[in-house]
Amino acid sequence: MSGQKIYDQLMNRARMEIRGIRDMLLDDPEDLAPVICNLAYQAVEKMLKAFLLSRGVEDIQSHDVRELFRNCLAIDAGLAEFQEQIDAISFFVPADEWGCNLGPVEQGQALAAYEQAVEIQGFLIDRIKE
Repeated sequence: MSGQKIYDQLMNRARMEIRGIRDMLLDDPEDLAPVICNLAYQAVEKMLKAFLLSRGVEDIQSHDVRELFRNCLAIDAGLAEFQEQIDAISFFVPADEWGCNLGPVEQGQALAAYEQAVEIQGFLIDRIKE
């Protein structure tokens, strides 16, 4: 599969995840908070991978947002302004394959994760277009 096709799929999935998060926030943000936070993490992961692909990086194996972000920073130091958002959203990665170890997540954390993902998405889309 071509890099452009993978890029398109990553960006489309990230957009769908963010749209899904928005719907969940309207539906039942308290009960769905852990799911919302995990989806925000996954959306940011996909966007960072898409950014790397847009800059010619093809061998992207990591699922760790912090590692992906470090790789992005090596290409574009202007992304440094999002370090705080990346650190915050990194909290929501599940440590096991079932995603059951997040513990209690509050509605406010879910909203913050969504807002961080949207902010990162907008910035990365602008950077990719450059």
